[in-house]
Amino acid sequence: MRKIIASLSLIFILGMTACAGDKSSFTPAAPAAESEMPTASPTIAPTFQPPVASPAITTTKPPTAAPTIAPPTQPPTAAPTADPLDELKQKLAKDFKYEIDGDNIIIIKYTGSAAEVDIPDGVTAIGKEAFSGSTITSILIPDSVASIGESAFWHCMELTSIIIPDNVTIISDDLFAHCYGLADIKISDNVTYIGKQAFQACNITSFIIPDGIAGIGAWTFSGCERLTDIVIPDSVTSIGEAAFRNCTALTNIVIPDSVTNIDMWQRNEKDEILLGPFVGCENLTAVYKGISYYVGIVGYETMGVITLGEMRDLPQRFYDTVNNIN
Repeated sequence: MRKIIASLSLIFILGMTACAGDKSSFTPAAPAAESEMPTASPTIAPTFQPPVASPAITTTKPPTAAPTIAPPTQPPTAAPTADPLDELKQKLAKDFKYEIDGDNIIIIKYTGSAAEVDIPDGVTAIGKEAFSGSTITSILIPDSVASIGESAFWHCMELTSIIIPDNVTIISDDLFAHCYGLADIKISDNVTYIGKQAFQACNITSFIIPDGIAGIGAWTFSGCERLTDIVIPDSVTSIGEAAFRNCTALTNIVIPDSVTNIDMWQRNEKDEILLGPFVGCENLTAVYKGISYYVGIVGYETMGVITLGEMRDLPQRFYDTVNNIN
């Protein structure tokens, strides 16, 4: 548009200049007939229109589901490890008083009421009199237990059987004394000593003393009225006083040659000498101990085993009643 206007302006200026330069010679042309004169079409400047923006087309799309992203793979997390000592404490707290001494966990007293007792694994010792007088009927002792104190089960009259773990090497004094119902006792070959009165007045009928035991304490089996069979191994070197006192069902016993110390003598209220380990074994008719020992019956209530060197200390009535020499 601007170019057209500029061109028309230039033509007009040039025309005007020509007219001014030769006015004298200018002869106006005769006007053309109206019908013959061309009529110039008026130049109409185009109207500027602003660009029309295309209408926005809205397309409705279905919602797109968010892609499922799998969580990153994590290695399995190990469960936290419980402290074994804390677990043991929790088990013990319900039915036992206990103490911890370094690495030793010791049961001091059974405070529960259950007749059947299972001592938790990890306990290392059962203290003195820990179960004495209780009404337990059975008990499981774990292999972790290596020590059982004196009288730990004294007077547990309802207890019928027990197994002593292999780690226990000493049967303490009075351990099962007066357990009148205790008929089944198992101890391991690792035991080296049986204390005094350990099985006094128990209900056992037979007992095999493990090979490895060096001594049988005083009064150990006294009052075991149902005991009929006892085996003493060659490892035993000593038998304490009244070890088999009043074992009224005992009929015979073999004492090995390894035995060198027998506590023979005790005196009654009349100052009479009663002969050692077998006092009151009224049905005992044979005690065997090599050729250097006499076997005899003194009166009706006492039975004794003596060496030849001790014969001089016996009352005369013993000589009169000797009925067997081995």
